[in-house]
Amino acid sequence: MEFRQKGNRMITVSVRFNGYLVRWIVDCCQCNRNTISEFIRDLLYEKMRHGHLEFNRIKLHQNQYTTKSHRSKMGYIIFAAKLLERFVIDTQENGEEIRNQAFQETNALLAELNLDNQKSKDRQLCISLDQQLYSWLSSEAIRLKVRVAPLIRNVIKNAFESSLTQPEITTPSLVQQFSMEQQITICELLKRLVRENIEDAETMIETVFKKTNEVLSKICPEKQQSVN
Repeated sequence: MEFRQKGNRMITVSVRFNGYLVRWIVDCCQCNRNTISEFIRDLLYEKMRHGHLEFNRIKLHQNQYTTKSHRSKMGYIIFAAKLLERFVIDTQENGEEIRNQAFQETNALLAELNLDNQKSKDRQLCISLDQQLYSWLSSEAIRLKVRVAPLIRNVIKNAFESSLTQPEITTPSLVQQFSMEQQITICELLKRLVRENIEDAETMIETVFKKTNEVLSKICPEKQQSVN
């Protein structure tokens, strides 16, 4: 759906994106401290400077979006969860029961929040374009025999695909940095707790490292990424 804003030179285009593309767009905007419209306009202006567009039908999946920072963060989260699980099982008389109850409560909460369905949902974003950019997109859409919204979506998909093969050069946002710092702190505290309360602590920690990296290799098979 596309519509013009009355009394304004800006034109709003409504584009539907897959959930993983929205997440990538929002992450890029946070890192560069700009709005979604600004981010997408910059990509479109860059394409306009290079001439004509191409319309490539790209099929991508959500699990393809895993940057180095996300893999590292996942590694610390998995390690902390598995080490705490092992610590509870080995130090508490009813450790297995506590672990199982925690899993049940976690799954019940996830089901209540409906997070799995939320991740897979498409989302519609409204993008503000100036007259010059919209006119160029319209002419390109006519030439390629598509509508403007799918054409914009295709540009974003191409940019997303290119980002998967390029080194990560963006700076994480303050929230991302703080989150990472806290996760590292949790891991270090857990390791200290284990070392002070478990006789063969290093063996437990090494086992958890191994299991964590096995999980990471399944989640991110395209690149080796370990937690240490």
